[in-house]
This record gives sequence, structure tokens and C-alpha cells, in this order.
Amino acid sequence: MNIAIEYQYHTPTRLHISPRKPALKHQLFLPMSGLVLIRIGRLDYAIEPGQAFWVPQSCLHSVTLLPNTQLHQVSFSVRLLDAFPQQAGFFTPSPLLSALLDRAQQLQQRFDDAHRDTAFNDLLNVIKNEATLFCPQLNSTALSTIIQNWQHLAPSSSVELSSDTEPYWPTEISDKDGVERLLLAVRVREAKRQQLSGLKESQIKGALFPEHAQSLQEILSPWFD
Repeated sequence: MNIAIEYQYHTPTRLHISPRKPALKHQLFLPMSGLVLIRIGRLDYAIEPGQAFWVPQSCLHSVTLLPNTQLHQVSFSVRLLDAFPQQAGFFTPSPLLSALLDRAQQLQQRFDDAHRDTAFNDLLNVIKNEATLFCPQLNSTALSTIIQNWQHLAPSSSVELSSDTEPYWPTEISDKDGVERLLLAVRVREAKRQQLSGLKESQIKGALFPEHAQSLQEILSPWFD
């Protein structure tokens, strides 16, 4: 069913990577915990809890959800005639928007998309009206800059390779352990992409995880379902 406004609440326990492609709908992202990486063109932007990010329809992008992230996502069909922002980027969520998303998450548990009641639809329409007021700016944050330069940063051999220990993600660059976990997750993501592209496992392992004795499969398997 192609509904005009779609609300989703994501709670992945493993690393989730979407393919890079043009957005079919306008999309709003607001994480409550964890960390979301959105690639616009060739650059990644880290969306931290409390921050919000807008991706307009047709924007070339991909989304990475780090393990144990909790994320509000709202998608708006191009069939809607409202004047949505055409620029991707961060925006400051209003207290009203945050409250609306929290309420949507509560109501979503009662209905599926085929049986939504009037109250839920009305709530989504208010979120839609809020979306027309966003003024996104594609500014790089400190964490975004670290991710964008991950290839130039030396990997640490002391970071736990598994994602089973409910890892926390950094909220500031002074959190050294959190930053190391983040860089490891980015390398795991790159390894998965190279694996899917057909590159030999020995090449991937040698380039991305030379300091670890495990095989590439042993490194990647805890991160993916």
C-alpha cells in the first residue's frame, strides 16, 4: 500500500545498511538513542539523539543504523502537494514535533497501516504541516567529520569486535572509547559493502582488519542478522 504519510519506529539490534539510491519520498529522521549515519552524495553525516535530519525526494542517499538505535522516521509521498523543503540537512526539532513523534510511536502499536484510526491520521497530518516549516542545513558536525575521515585514522586493536554487548555510541569526540567503537562500526560497514561488491575476503581483511586474527566472516557475523 502506497500511503501518503508513513510513520516507522526502528529498533535494530544489529547493524542496518540501506543501499545508496535516490529517495522515493521526503523523509524525516529523529533518533531517540544510538546513532544514525546518513550519506548524502559521498559524505556521511552523524545524526545524534535529539537531532533531526531531512532527506528530500530524489536525494541520493543511504542510511546506516548502528546497533541498539531507536529512531523515528516519517516518509511523505510525492503525491502530497505541500511545500516540503528541497534541501537535505539538519534542522532543530520543535518541542511540538518531538511530542507528536512520541505520540505516533505510542499509537502505532495499536494499528497497522491498513487500520489506522482518525486520530492517528490527524496526528500525521500535523507532523506533515510541521515538516513544511523545516529549514534544513547540511552542516558537518564533529562526529560527522571523524566518520568522513575514518580511512585516515589508525584502527584500534583493543575494541571489542562483537556488537552483542549493547555498545554505546559517542555523543562527543572526547569520548575516546565511543569514537573507537564508532570507527569500528564504520569499518564493518565498509567491509560488508566490499564483500557485496565481490572483492576477495583476504583483500578486505588485509585492508580493514589487519590487526585482528579472526577471519572476515567471524568479524562480520555478530554485526548482522
